[in-house]
Amino acid sequence: MGAHLFRTTDGWGAYTPTGDVVEVGQPNWSREQAREELGRQPAGDLQWKKGGASGLSVTMNVSHRCNLKCRYCYADGGSYGTGEGLMSPEVAALTVRRFMGLEGPPLREVKFFGGEPLLNLQAIRTALRELETLCRERRRPKIGIVTNGTLVTDEFVELCQEYGIVVTVSLDGERTAHDQLRPFADGRGSYGAVMRGIEKLCAGLPQATLRYESTFTALHQRLGMSRVDVARHASALGVPIGFAYCYMGTDPDLLCTKSVGEDEAFLSYVLDGVLRPEPFTDFDLVRLLGALVSRRYSDDICPVGSRVFLITPQGDIYPCNLFVFPRFRMGSILDPDWRSRPRFREVQAALRPATDRSTSARCGRCWAYHMCTGCPASVFRETGELTMPPPSECRSKRWSMEHTLRWLIATAKDPLKWQRLEVNLRKICLLEE
Repeated sequence: MGAHLFRTTDGWGAYTPTGDVVEVGQPNWSREQAREELGRQPAGDLQWKKGGASGLSVTMNVSHRCNLKCRYCYADGGSYGTGEGLMSPEVAALTVRRFMGLEGPPLREVKFFGGEPLLNLQAIRTALRELETLCRERRRPKIGIVTNGTLVTDEFVELCQEYGIVVTVSLDGERTAHDQLRPFADGRGSYGAVMRGIEKLCAGLPQATLRYESTFTALHQRLGMSRVDVARHASALGVPIGFAYCYMGTDPDLLCTKSVGEDEAFLSYVLDGVLRPEPFTDFDLVRLLGALVSRRYSDDICPVGSRVFLITPQGDIYPCNLFVFPRFRMGSILDPDWRSRPRFREVQAALRPATDRSTSARCGRCWAYHMCTGCPASVFRETGELTMPPPSECRSKRWSMEHTLRWLIATAKDPLKWQRLEVNLRKICLLEE
């Protein structure tokens, strides 16, 4: 496949098959002239190399209970339709031992999830101690947790300090929207409790270990809020990086309408945020920049079921938190031979058309093959099919990538901005020193 050309302020930008991003030509040149000029330039020294993020990631659903009743919850109030429950310390420790003892790629990441994971601090602490014991002579995996932020205590902050836990807090913007979308089970708004939790976290933890995630809905739009407003609110609190998802569920009252203008405003905001003295950006952008910087890729659009797994409180194994359905149960952590069972291979094979780009002719023809990521579970929940994202989503992703490439070309023209970019990417843990 040849280079992908796109317009810039001063001419044409080109994204080459080797991953180079260059500018060629003049503003009045045609596409053909730009392509001819590009053909006369020497190829870059770097090449895309197969072998993206290595290692395994396990999410431990330590709690299938939750103290909130979010309007858009996909997990049946935190139970995932499997019944409420808390993971026992024994299952927590066993999960760590099983994944640390697997042959092949090492365990690189452990996440605590729910429900609300802070309802089961005992299991979290047990898992962390088991990790500490097993990692005395080897590198410890990265540790993360996603919480609604209402149950943050001094004890939890101390635990985060001790183990370097990256904390992601769910926050849906300012009080009016957040309280309507994420109330307590008794109907009270949770915004005040979340703010107190974030205050504790900001006071006790390095900024680089804090994240936020938001669900942007039609309610925000009716309140006159944009995704930029939601992101700006988190940034003002000192949380440097996160998500601002657009709600794509089945509730018509929350289903938001997307527009190119709003998408461009949001992307411009998070791109410019990378250059701020205290950087602020978006996870999807981090993934894209990470791919461009490392020139490493995987055929997996998402590694669920191959390198990413979820464990329920009962020890059942699923591909991820969005694939907790009976048909996707891969086995049990109680079974020492779970990876060799036929059921495990059957689920992996079923997921492959939705996760492996090399199986898709459409993906194979796309100039953005090496940079693209996606969520097969979101496609499945929307369509009921295990397949690659629809063409409309692909067009949106390519537009975002092209906008980012254009921004990179402009940034590279200013040495001070480019230096700030390199420094800030390290700040947000994108580049390893």
